[in-house]
Amino acid sequence: MKKLLLVAVLFPFMVHARADAPIGLTWGAPISDIVSKYKAKEIIEQNDLIIYELPNPPITLPNFTSYKLLAHKQLGLIKVVLSEEITRDPYGVEGKNAYFKYKEALTKKYGKAESLEEIGLKVYRESDEFYQCLGYQGCGVYFSNFKQSGISLLLEGNSHAEGKLKIIYESDLFFEYYGNEDIQEESKIYEGL
Repeated sequence: MKKLLLVAVLFPFMVHARADAPIGLTWGAPISDIVSKYKAKEIIEQNDLIIYELPNPPITLPNFTSYKLLAHKQLGLIKVVLSEEITRDPYGVEGKNAYFKYKEALTKKYGKAESLEEIGLKVYRESDEFYQCLGYQGCGVYFSNFKQSGISLLLEGNSHAEGKLKIIYESDLFFEYYGNEDIQEESKIYEGL
């Protein structure tokens, strides 16, 4: 009976457990560590948030060329975006292969995703307009959400024959920050009305 009670108490926390930070990073790592250890370069700062480019991550992924970090001044590292540029691929063959390869790897590690994979719904319908369609809202989408883990996989369209594969990791700290921001906004609305 005690074991059943323990499982019942722990289960809600296990369901919402986010994935560890990718590429050898640690959620909540202080900004000073991000800059000194990893030689991260600041791209933009807005309020308490800073976006960094990570030129040499501790662990790299094949073909990925961009590693962006979102850090909060008090909470530390809260979000990571990994990107692979895809060029000279008008039919989307390389992009789709990379998307499904990483979707399969993420599924093995984190479980099944909620996915939406459609193309040619509006405007761009020719087979060599794959990335234009992905770039046009409502035309096509390749997106998987590993909701329980805080991970998303996205294939974006940039222009003809060019796209970008992104893997986005969001920590509990990310949701804590945005949850607190929503509460503060609701409070301001309530006070203002």
